[in-house]
Amino acid sequence: MTGSIHDGEAVAAIRRANDMLSKEKLTWESFFSELTAGNFTIPDGRRPKEKPLEPTIKEMFEVCLPKVKGPPREFLQSIYRFWGENDYLTRKQESALRKFYDNIKR
Repeated sequence: MTGSIHDGEAVAAIRRANDMLSKEKLTWESFFSELTAGNFTIPDGRRPKEKPLEPTIKEMFEVCLPKVKGPPREFLQSIYRFWGENDYLTRKQESALRKFYDNIKR
């Protein structure tokens, strides 16, 4: 936001950053000095939470194909064949596969 073309927005962002530094008892100079020296760490309570990795299409098929039976399996196999022939799934196909996967993983 400091790069905003709107001066008020840019100034507000810089003031917010100054407040954040002040709360940590840092100056811009000390912040960049620590950062470039590799001494800056993010406090544990402020670390962004890591998102779990989404399964790949291949992984979803590997989980679903052995477990789905009956007519739903035929549908799933048709999606699998389409993926094998085209190397992609439509949004609807991927959504259907994900529903199978999510139901199995519950």
